[in-house]
Amino acid sequence: MPRAITPTQAAGQIRNTVIKPEFSAGAGTSFSNIITTLWGLALVIAGILVLAFFVWGSFEWLTAGGDSDKVKNAQNKMSNAVIGLVILISSFALLKFVLPLIGLNIFCPINWETLQFVCS
Repeated sequence: MPRAITPTQAAGQIRNTVIKPEFSAGAGTSFSNIITTLWGLALVIAGILVLAFFVWGSFEWLTAGGDSDKVKNAQNKMSNAVIGLVILISSFALLKFVLPLIGLNIFCPINWETLQFVCS
């Protein structure tokens, strides 16, 4: 009688043979590692964008020269950046809780030579 496997075990057995071995740890890269690498990079990029929009809004406010429309526009940029930061932190906290339950972990350091997460 065949033994049942969990979804985590099944996802770990999926291999991408299109990616060349020099970009992976072996003959293929597991699907879960690709997803977690992409999500980790998306979090970093989103964090950089939040910081950039906040600085941009701050600079516009400083150079507004008392013009109420420019100040309002700068305040909107800064508040949107804060809203983006709240969304980013919320998604991070949610994923920190949910992903280990399904066997994925985006919170390990990335080995940039192999583009794999290194969890010890």
